[in-house]
Amino acid sequence: MTQSLPGPKVQATILSSVWDIFRIHDSESSGHLSQEQFAEAIRTCQALLPPDTEILVVEDAWKHSGGAQTGFVNFPQFCSWVEQLGLGLPIGLKHADARSEEEFVGNGRSLRPADWTFGQDGLVQLTDPDLLAALQEMLDSTHKASDNWTRDRGCALHGVNNCVDACVFRNREPVPSSYTLVAAYRNQNIGLWNRYNQFKHTMVERCATKSDIEYKHLLVASAVDLQDPLDQRCNEWRLFHGSSIAACRSICASNFQLGYSGAGATWKKVGEDRGVPLYGHGIYFGERITKADEYALPAPAGCSEAGLHCVVVSRVVGGRCREVTESQLEVDELRKDVFQRPYDSILGDRMSSLGKPYREVVVYEQDQCFPEYMLVYARQYS
Repeated sequence: MTQSLPGPKVQATILSSVWDIFRIHDSESSGHLSQEQFAEAIRTCQALLPPDTEILVVEDAWKHSGGAQTGFVNFPQFCSWVEQLGLGLPIGLKHADARSEEEFVGNGRSLRPADWTFGQDGLVQLTDPDLLAALQEMLDSTHKASDNWTRDRGCALHGVNNCVDACVFRNREPVPSSYTLVAAYRNQNIGLWNRYNQFKHTMVERCATKSDIEYKHLLVASAVDLQDPLDQRCNEWRLFHGSSIAACRSICASNFQLGYSGAGATWKKVGEDRGVPLYGHGIYFGERITKADEYALPAPAGCSEAGLHCVVVSRVVGGRCREVTESQLEVDELRKDVFQRPYDSILGDRMSSLGKPYREVVVYEQDQCFPEYMLVYARQYS
């Protein structure tokens, strides 16, 4: 369905896809729609619907699309909302995982990766010895063997957040000397894969546009290609996120949940259930297994993985990345840099100027990530 629309925003414009509508109203090419821009997009969509269609309520649509959570709507969120309208337009993207100009087929769903196991959805255990060896090598190569302890690992006597700093530093929980892969699973979640590829496409185009902040490709230790190469046009990385095995399974099923930010191993004031993470409430990743392992809780007794630990290996689109090296941070400004200014992610580099052990990557939207693998491993101590 191709239609011409009247009106100041889209006059004489041919709209042949959802991507066309989004780009017209994303006037700053930010990859997001503000509430005002979203309201204009609603009016455009309303004009494309049959005349007798009930008038769309901006406030309801804004809340339903997820705008109330971050103050902005990204392209996957917009696509999901438009699809429920029954507008009939294709999404209109290229294959985000291809290098050609080939268009998406039909409704714009991305193809399943060639290495996925046919006919299976969700977590699929890996048996390919080459891929398992590559994942073990990823654990080996990203382990930091020295200068590798932070207080997030906790106290050997009292755990995390259960005693004062002096006790923590006096009784440091030891850092493993290596990690042995026990089992690995590929996450064949086509719904999350589609949304990730929609977001990735906007970042590829965004990084190619002119900006006061020039796009540059940044290297991270864990950005290995494995069987599927990463896209250097938009800082696509593979990164680690450690948690409990139950939480890792939940992440693979429904992606990271921003509502849980600050509720895990983040340091909190006494008596509080939630803290404010260093770079604000977002999704945190490590480029080294040693950092992610700080947050990986042992599987409980009674389950088949009892005593083992777990991390998710996620694809993450960094786009234009703001490198933060200072110790005094305005977390609200970091979010503004991503949602209202030219950046797309944060690289917290506390190594180069502060002498800290690790760098971290932070993003503020779940569609920016795809939980690709779940690794179950054993800690080894010399």
